[in-house]
Amino acid sequence: MDSIAPAVFAKEFEERYKLGRAIGHGTFGTVHLATDAATGQE
Repeated sequence: MDSIAPAVFAKEFEERYKLGRAIGHGTFGTVHLATDAATGQE
């Protein structure tokens, strides 16, 4: 696996979505509400 892939994915994610409030959490992390920057869809 290419070591740069996670950084590229993170940048693309940040450009496409706006993270909102946390809607849940558990052992493996936190789930946030996300809004598509282009369409406004949650």
